Amino acid sequence: MNLGNPSLLLSHFTMGEAAAARFCAGARMDTDDRPVIEFAAPQLAVMAARQGKMNMISLTDGAKPLAAALRATGIDEPALARYVAGKRTIVQGFRLELAGDTAAKDAWYRKALGDDPANEDLRDVAGTH
Repeated sequence: MNLGNPSLLLSHFTMGEAAAARFCAGARMDTDDRPVIEFAAPQLAVMAARQGKMNMISLTDGAKPLAAALRATGIDEPALARYVAGKRTIVQGFRLELAGDTAAKDAWYRKALGDDPANEDLRDVAGTH
């Protein structure tokens, strides 16, 4: 899963319960008697990578800073801030890729890796891990 430390794990947290409810509003619920996902899987497999990137963009755009909520936890705030910034960098790369500008996306990730070469998430999306 490439989530080797608490700060990296928490950088994936993008919204609380209320924001998640708004994000999912109107979506069909997957239940035992109505297994939406099971029957949609073949169609979703074809569009999964693109949709996953679009979802990450939406989730990141709705994210709220976590530092205030985490002060009492002992989490390393500078490390968390670094990973959250890296996540925003990744999402910008997704935007460039979805717009069809692969060269700009690659250049964007190279620059980001130059600024933060130890960021596991950046290395993963840039294919340099």
